[in-house]
Amino acid sequence: MSNIFLALKRFFVRLYRFRHRCGYNVHSPFAFDLITRVIYEKSPYYAYEDLKAEEKKHARMPEKNWAREFRKVNKLLFRLVNKVQPSTIVDVGTLSYSALYMQACKPSANYVPASDLTDLFLEKDVPVDFLYLHTYKNPALVEDVFRLCAAR
Repeated sequence: MSNIFLALKRFFVRLYRFRHRCGYNVHSPFAFDLITRVIYEKSPYYAYEDLKAEEKKHARMPEKNWAREFRKVNKLLFRLVNKVQPSTIVDVGTLSYSALYMQACKPSANYVPASDLTDLFLEKDVPVDFLYLHTYKNPALVEDVFRLCAAR
């Protein structure tokens, strides 16, 4: 009998929380703005069509072995870079289409791709404004790069 009540309680709790999923009832202005204007943004941005065509062009080149990612994730990265406007972007992992999206948003940013720690060439006083780690298969590399970039 208690299992039925527990299941009903969970259902109603989820139903109650459902209306708050898009950032409403979030009191921090920064968090509310991030949730509503970056994460749940549905309107098309100015570069999405060009980036989609660029993605198709790179897909036809077999010599470039770019990793494919979900376009939804790439668009989220584009919106995040657009919101933050970083001066230095560090992209750690295999070369992927996310590089196109991050570079297209702010071409004046210093973009540093790195597949391992030896590729990460950064000046001593250059701060890292945006760090994208997408090499989950190597947690030691992720930890080392994070420590290196967090110290800046």
